[in-house]
Order: sequence, then structure tokens, then C-alpha cells
Amino acid sequence: MSLPLSVPPPHVIGSAAFRASLAAANSALRPVKFGQPFWKLPVHRVPTLHLYRALLREARTENIRFRVKLLFHENQHLTGTKRTREVLAFGHKLLEVLQNGDSAKLVDRYDRLIGAKRTRADHRLQEQDALNWIDKMRNRPILTGGFMTGSLYHPPLPRMKPQPLHVTGMINYRIKKYLRLQDKQAEIQATMKDLQAEMEGERILNPNKETQFYASASESWLSPLKKQENHIKKWYTATRVRKDTPIPLPLFKQVFIARRTRVENKTRERERERKGEVLKSTLRRRRQGPPPHQLATLGKSNIERDKYVRRGISEVGYLGMVKQNMGFNLKRKDGDTRRTKKGVETWSVLEGRWISSESDRVIQNRWDKLEKENSRRGETGM
Repeated sequence: MSLPLSVPPPHVIGSAAFRASLAAANSALRPVKFGQPFWKLPVHRVPTLHLYRALLREARTENIRFRVKLLFHENQHLTGTKRTREVLAFGHKLLEVLQNGDSAKLVDRYDRLIGAKRTRADHRLQEQDALNWIDKMRNRPILTGGFMTGSLYHPPLPRMKPQPLHVTGMINYRIKKYLRLQDKQAEIQATMKDLQAEMEGERILNPNKETQFYASASESWLSPLKKQENHIKKWYTATRVRKDTPIPLPLFKQVFIARRTRVENKTRERERERKGEVLKSTLRRRRQGPPPHQLATLGKSNIERDKYVRRGISEVGYLGMVKQNMGFNLKRKDGDTRRTKKGVETWSVLEGRWISSESDRVIQNRWDKLEKENSRRGETGM
């Protein structure tokens, strides 16, 4: 039987009591919302601290104590409740194992496992440190005996090889800053020019100073821009001072000592080579030219030509012609042909392009005849 609409339902009559009963029944299912993160609450921090102290107290060896400290250090950043519960559960399980007297063999085995891992990690760290040191010594900057005179971007410095990255970064940063400040100064000057034009126009159109917006407060408009421009000018002054800085006396002494040391090192290097030792510089010098038994048969002009050829990588122009005459295997030789829509084209090593027209062929033939005549006259001494 349905109730009339004028009579409210029974649960609405005592709505306050009904809501209270529902709240009491579902309070255990309601998620707890704290006013601050759980890791700041004493209900979490105090038991966690007790667990940490208990683990250190029950740890029998140094390796286990090290492992406990490492676990807490690695997980102290956790902010998620799920992962935090998993780590704390593992800690309580480890505490039960350590407190159990029947698990002495298990604890000893765990200790040996941790010790082996620590030894392996120490070996890896030592090896990495040794490799880093070797790499640092191999690529360490050395003084070449030269100077880097002061410029707008750096004071007087010794010339180093290789140049340290922080020195290169400093110079690049100052170059970019100099360009940025130039653009900013131009922008400030353009803005000040526009403001002055606006003020002048306002004075002409509205002579009454009380109703003027720009002209009556010219200093307020221009002072921030002038302050920025003065700051840029101070930076320019500092750069000029840096450029005009003389080379200090300690730097002179350091560079001259480096020059003397370089001469001593090169002298010692030559002595080792005379004794028959093959060094990197020896191999590098050998690669700069033909072997000695071939070098002895070459004339002076051929030696100079060989040096010229070895220094260049080009295969066209004069260098390409010299390489072709010396028998180098070029990608395209002089006189190679190809067929295109325009006809047959001929490759010219001297010009470095394909020649297709008849006039180009005539010019090429004349050039070849001229070269042959010059070489003939050079051989006959005319």
C-alpha cells in the first residue's frame, strides 16, 4: 500500500538520526584524509624509526648493517602508500629472520652474499676510477708556450691544447651575451626615440601640462630605460678593460717555463728515436711522406710535389692534375665521358666539371697544347 504524497517517508522524519546511523555503519570504510603527508605524521615516523633501530640492533655483522642502512637510504624518498607498505613489510620480515635463533645459517649466507656484492661493486668503482683517471691524463690540457691575448670575451690566457671546455664555454657565453646586449640596446634606443616623439607630439597637440599623459611624466617613462642602457654600457666598459688588460708577470713565467719544458721533451724524444725506439711522433713523421728508400730517388721538385699532393684531398683543379700525373686512382679521370640529353659530355679534371659544348672542347684542347709546350720548354731549358 502506497503512502499519500502529503505524508513524508519514515526515514525522512528522523533524517538526522538516520544519517548518524549511516555514518556510524560506514565509518570503517571511509578513506582517512590527513591534513598533511603521511611521512610527516608521528603514526608513521615513530614505528619506522623503531623498525630501523631494531634492524641495526639485531644485525650481527657489518655487511648486514650496511645493507639495512642502504635500504632505508634508497627508500627514504618514497611518497606513495603502496610502495611504502611493501618496503616496510620487507623490513619486518627481515627483522623476524634476524630475531629467529634457528636461522643462523641463513643469516650467515645472507652476510656472505652481501659481502660478495660489495666486493664486486668496489672492484667496479675502482676500475671506473682508474679508467676515468687514464682518460683525464690522456686528454689533460697542456701549455703550448703561446698566449691568448686579451679580447672582449676573455682576459689574457695561456694557449692550451686541448682547450678546456669551461674556457670555451665562457668565451661562447660572452659572445652570445654581447650579441644579445647589442640587440637589447638597439631596442631600448628605439623605444626611447618613440617615447620622445610621442611626448613632442603631445606637447604640440595639448599644451596644458596638467592633462598630458607622456610629456608631464617624461622622467618616469625614460628613467627605467636609461637605467638598463647604463647597465649595458657598464658591461661594455668591463669588456674593454678585459681587452686592454696586460699579460701578468706570473703568466709570463708560467708560459716561458712551458716553452723550456717543451724543448726539453722534444730533445729527449729525439734521443730516444736515435736509440732505435719507435714513438708515436716517429710513425706520424713516417706517414708524412714516402719511405726513405723511395725518398732518396726523388728529386727536389718531386719531393715538393709529393708534399703538396699529400696535404690536399681534392681531385680537381691543379691538385687533381698533379695526382693524375703521379698515378693516383681518381674517381673521375680526365677525359671520361658520359651521355646525357644534351649529348656527350667530357670530364675536365682541371675545371672540375663536365664539358659538353664545342667551344669548351676547343678551349680545353688549347690548354692541353699550352701545357705540353710549357713542359717541353722546361725540359729543354728554353
